[in-house]
Amino acid sequence: MLTPLGWGTAAVAAPLYAAGWWLGYPEPAMLAVAGLVAVAAAALWTLPQPKLDVRREIAPTKVERGEPAVGVLHVTNKGRGARGLSAHDPVS
Repeated sequence: MLTPLGWGTAAVAAPLYAAGWWLGYPEPAMLAVAGLVAVAAAALWTLPQPKLDVRREIAPTKVERGEPAVGVLHVTNKGRGARGLSAHDPVS
């Protein structure tokens, strides 16, 4: 999934390439190609979905408001590579 920066880079690359070609300057066209290659590489980098085993432990199971509780999130990678992951456990 592309971030807004990735979408912006891809959106700017096309007109930059067209302007460089139309004006006869190779530098903007090369910059546009480099931007598109970077976006394509980033998209390929994020394609594999991680295989994770997630288990949550909370002690004690019920507490009053303001009282301490301990929560532990156990994450085990069952696949080959997991890059750029973040875990969020909302409290309700």
